[in-house]
Formats: sequence, structure tokens, C-alpha cells
Amino acid sequence: MPFTILEQSLSKQTEICVYLRNNSQIKGIIKAFDKHFNLVFLECQVDNKKISNFFQRGDNVVMIQSICSSLYFNCQLDYSIVQIIQNLIHILLKLLQFLHSAFLRFFIFWSCNYFLFI
Repeated sequence: MPFTILEQSLSKQTEICVYLRNNSQIKGIIKAFDKHFNLVFLECQVDNKKISNFFQRGDNVVMIQSICSSLYFNCQLDYSIVQIIQNLIHILLKLLQFLHSAFLRFFIFWSCNYFLFI
């Protein structure tokens, strides 16, 4: 799968995003690659710094993602781990609020019925 992404990017001259071990990213157009994921970029952006003719060793590559963009569709995922964790915390808080209100409703209903039958 990663080789397919690299081959398509090389033939179509489309942009890819490479995630590295040190939590940095390289976005750019590749010029060449090998079986060890050593990559040569024509033009790229390394942590928001524009660089031309850049070489990246394959032993630091963690993930490769193709970046497809057009006028109506953008499949680039810009979620960082922090954003994902924030979204999960928000969902968990909403779930806890729901469970808390459901428990209170059940407790009030149960206590009212309990005292009615005593």
C-alpha cells in the first residue's frame, strides 16, 4: 500500500504527507524512492519550512499519506492527536452528562414509587 501511494504520487506528481519518528511532517512532491522508503523530494515543506531537493532516510518514516485536493473534495486529514483526544473527551463528557441525568431520573422515579407503596 505505501509503495502504491509513492508510485502514484511519482507518476502523477501529486503531493504526499510523510510522518516521521520525531513527530514532524514532510509535505511535498517526490522525485524518487526506494524499497527502504528513502525519499527524494523536488519541493517540500518540512515543519512549515519550504525546501527544494530534500532527501529523507527511510528509517525515520512512520506513515505515508497521499494528499488529494480539488475544488470540491479534500481528503487531507489535518487532525492531530491533540484534536482527536479533545474530541474524545468532549464525547465522553456528553455521555457522562446523559448517564447522570438518566440516573437521576431513575432514582427520582424509584424513590417516588417506593414511598407511595410504603
